[in-house]
Amino acid sequence: MGKKLLIGFIIMMIVLTIVYFVFATGVVKLPTASDEEVEPEIIVSVEDLQTEHFYIWHDSQDTLEHDLEGTTDEDVFNLCPEGTINWKKNKQIEHSIWFSSEDDYTIPTLYPGDELIYISSYDVPNEGITWERYADYGYSFGVANLVEDKSGHFRIIYDSDDGYEGYINPKSDATQISDFFENVDVFLDKVGDVPTKQGLISEGGTVLGLEKDGIYKCKWYKGSNVNDFKMTANQHSFCYLESFETYDFEFVDNANADLTNLHSCITIKIPDWLKTGYYYIENQGFFRYVAKGDLAKYNGMPYDSNVDWNDPIIIYDENHLVIYDPSQGLDKRDMSSSYNSGKTTQMGVQYTDEFYVNENPDENQPDEGAEEYEDFVDEVFISNKPVMDSIDETQNDASEVIEEEIIEGENVENGE
Repeated sequence: MGKKLLIGFIIMMIVLTIVYFVFATGVVKLPTASDEEVEPEIIVSVEDLQTEHFYIWHDSQDTLEHDLEGTTDEDVFNLCPEGTINWKKNKQIEHSIWFSSEDDYTIPTLYPGDELIYISSYDVPNEGITWERYADYGYSFGVANLVEDKSGHFRIIYDSDDGYEGYINPKSDATQISDFFENVDVFLDKVGDVPTKQGLISEGGTVLGLEKDGIYKCKWYKGSNVNDFKMTANQHSFCYLESFETYDFEFVDNANADLTNLHSCITIKIPDWLKTGYYYIENQGFFRYVAKGDLAKYNGMPYDSNVDWNDPIIIYDENHLVIYDPSQGLDKRDMSSSYNSGKTTQMGVQYTDEFYVNENPDENQPDEGAEEYEDFVDEVFISNKPVMDSIDETQNDASEVIEEEIIEGENVENGE
C-alpha cells in the first residue's frame, strides 16, 4: 500500500514539473486582459480627404500642421457638402440650396480659430475666391422662387425649355406638382387656411413659418381649377442673399524637418468683416459661419431661430447703389444721409450702420417661424392677427395724425 502511494506521489510530481516547464518557457500561454483584441485606431490624414473639395478644420487640442499628418479624431476635418442646388439646369434662376431635415446636420460650422481648407491636386485659387451668401429661411416645402404678381398672388413659372426647373426640389415631395401640372404657370393660394398673400412667402420665394417635418394641405391653382396637395416641410431652405470675392490664401504643410512624409493643403483666409451666416464657396461647398459675437447665442443645432443669419454685409443707398462693400474696400456711408433706406433684406428688415428697424413688426419673419402658427389637424391658422390688418391699423394711425395737424393749422390761421 505504501509503495503504491509513493509511486502515485512521484507521478504527480513529474506531471507538475512538466506543466510548470511548459508555462514557464512560454510554450503555452494563458490569455490575459491585455491579450484581448483591440480595434486599431483610425488615422485620418489629409491624404484621406477628397480632392477638389473644401473642409472645415476644427481641433482645439492640436495644430493644423500636426493634423495634416494624421489624427485619430474623425471630427477634425469636416467636408463642406454641396446640398441640392436649383441651378444645374436652369442657369438663369435665382440660386437656392436645399438640405433635407435628415441631412442638414452635415452642414459644418466654422468657428473663430477654425480653418477653411481646400484640397486640390492641381487647382490654386489665385484668381479669386467666390463666396455666395445665403439667407436661412428655416424648414419649408421643396419649393423656392415663388414669383409675386401685382395682385399679391404667388406662382411658379413654367418655361418651355426648363419646365419647372429651379422652382422645385427634385428630392422632395414637391415633385408631385411638376408631375401633375405641365405647360402652365401654377399658383399657390393657401397653406392650410392661410392665404399666401398674408406675409407667408419669403423674399427667396419659400413658404415661411412651417414646423419641421410638418405636413400641410396646399391649394394650387391651374387657371380656375384648384388641386389640393399634402406637402411636407422637411427641406431646410436657403436662398441667395449676396456675393463677393476674396483673394487671400496660404499654403500650409506639416513642415517635417527631414522633408519626408510631407502633407499639405491650402487655407482660405476668413475676412475680419465676415458676418454670421451661410456661405457657398467656389460653387463647391456649403458651411455656416458663427462670428465671435454670436457664439453665446448659437445653440449648435442645424437650425437656430435665435441667431440672425441674414444680416447683410453689402449695404445699398435709396437708389440701390452700393455704398459699403468691404470686399471691394468701398465705404461711402458717411457720404450718404439715408443709405440703405431703399434696400430691404430678405427678412423684411431695413438696416442702418449700427441698428436695424423692422418695417413690418407684425409680419411673419423667418426666424420666428412656427411661433407665428398653430397646427390643427391638417389645417394651419395664424395665431396673431393677419398682417394686412396690422398694415391697415398703421395707415389709420397715420391718417389720424395728418388730420390733427390739419386741424391745428386751421386753428392758427383763424387766430384760435
